[in-house]
Amino acid sequence: MRFGRQSFADKHQIEIENRRTQKTETLQNLHTDTRRLAALAFPDIEHRSREMISTENFLDALADLDFIEEAGTGGRQRRLPQ
Repeated sequence: MRFGRQSFADKHQIEIENRRTQKTETLQNLHTDTRRLAALAFPDIEHRSREMISTENFLDALADLDFIEEAGTGGRQRRLPQ
């Protein structure tokens, strides 16, 4: 095997941290891929912790900031602190 177990996990950790949404990608596909990468990047941590990491990286991967703001406010406009 070319990469050891830790190198394999490190490779996927870099991938998940740099993951961004593709133009034609659905949110479901992004979510599935983010969870897959989290499982490969963090194989030894608890499921709940891995899900939290996956969620954070999913939100980071969203390229459309307007969508993030809308999703975070339930569609209501909000003012950011100055």
